[in-house]
Amino acid sequence: MQQIFLGLGAVAKKSYVDDLFSTYVYEGNNSTLAINNGLDLATEGGMIWVKNRDRARDNCIVDTERGIGKRLETNKTLAQDVYVTTKNISSFTSTGFTLGVDEGHDEFNRNEDDYTSWSFRKAKGFFDVVTYTGNGADDRAISHSLGSIPGMIIVKALSDSSPWTVYHREIGATKYLYLNDNQAAATDEWWADTTPTASNFYVQGTRTNANNTTFV
Repeated sequence: MQQIFLGLGAVAKKSYVDDLFSTYVYEGNNSTLAINNGLDLATEGGMIWVKNRDRARDNCIVDTERGIGKRLETNKTLAQDVYVTTKNISSFTSTGFTLGVDEGHDEFNRNEDDYTSWSFRKAKGFFDVVTYTGNGADDRAISHSLGSIPGMIIVKALSDSSPWTVYHREIGATKYLYLNDNQAAATDEWWADTTPTASNFYVQGTRTNANNTTFV
């Protein structure tokens, strides 16, 4: 301790949940709006999930892997939507993200509407976002940077209309759920019947590894 106080030693920085995840509520203004949730999304990367609380609007996701201007909606099976980068979520910042003028769908920044945002920062042992192009092969390994075994994996095709396919360790690699549906867990090949590891997860079949289809 004496060395630390004298500046002769150093303490390794420990990450806490507040450094990696944020639930942040805000009121839209249909103009430039900075959301300061304390997460460095610009440098570290991550994902933002936004929902309008006043109106029946879509659950929208934007992430640093795909980049600003590309939106997915978790309650739908549609391919990703492309929007003008000065509108909706307009940038990732070192303290969160910024919003621009709402594009007319009331999903991010309608004046005086209330919103909730959930932000996930990339970090080992917590969260990662990856993209890959399917090749149609069985038992294909997809690398990730968690450095730990994933507890949940969600895969969505970007270029076509298809479900959000979910792996969860409690149901195992032989079963799946759909994020956009209310059906019970079912059995299929989407996770190649192979439990993920600290460096890879495994995919096969049309939902997770269709040939020439880009997935996130």
